[in-house]
Amino acid sequence: MPPDLPVTRRLLIFQYYTRSNDSYVPFIWHRIKSFSARYDLVALDVVKTRIQIDPALAHQSLISGGRYIVSKEGPAALLTGFGPTAFGYLVQGGAKFAGYEYWKKTFVQIAGDQQTATKYRTAIYLGSASVAE
Repeated sequence: MPPDLPVTRRLLIFQYYTRSNDSYVPFIWHRIKSFSARYDLVALDVVKTRIQIDPALAHQSLISGGRYIVSKEGPAALLTGFGPTAFGYLVQGGAKFAGYEYWKKTFVQIAGDQQTATKYRTAIYLGSASVAE
């Protein structure tokens, strides 16, 4: 790729050519990126739910509720439901991201040449995300 091309144009060319046949790559990369954010929310959701349903935790904050759960049931109790949550996010998020990449490639092909795709890249990105959703 020539070094004198603008960065945005190089990025568009790179995205188009590197993802042409590797439909599994976006799926895996998205899962790696979003795993840590989802992992943290499981423990928060466990504490929030327990505060809502357990009378012993009724008037406690998230931090004191979390400490209470860990003291009574151990740290593993904060990961209750982690397996189904991780699987659900894997399927949902991976399908959305793979769909986004598929539709982005399709819309670039519909646009015709590279210059037209670059000109309408915002519409291509937004349209791809909307259809994939």
